[in-house]
Amino acid sequence: MSTESVKHLFLLTVTDLAEVIKTKDSTLSERLKNHPEDFPPAMEIPGCRGFRFHPQDVADWLVELSAKALGLRSALTDNPTISSRTRKKCAVTSETAD
Repeated sequence: MSTESVKHLFLLTVTDLAEVIKTKDSTLSERLKNHPEDFPPAMEIPGCRGFRFHPQDVADWLVELSAKALGLRSALTDNPTISSRTRKKCAVTSETAD
């Protein structure tokens, strides 16, 4: 088997993905169990613990997340009616005790 074909067989573990996105693997594992739709397609390999991810799926997922973030930012800047949430103003009164 050539080195080129081995590159295509490399899979990422949950720990690898956690390192890529700079989070704890325990946090990622929990989130993956509860919200698998938020992550790239995961596969389970018989005889191996945990999920595995294809590097191209991870790369595509990160590009998609970036595009969503950029789209949201451009929507906020292009539409003046959409603005960030403002704090309620509170009236401060000074009361003296009688």
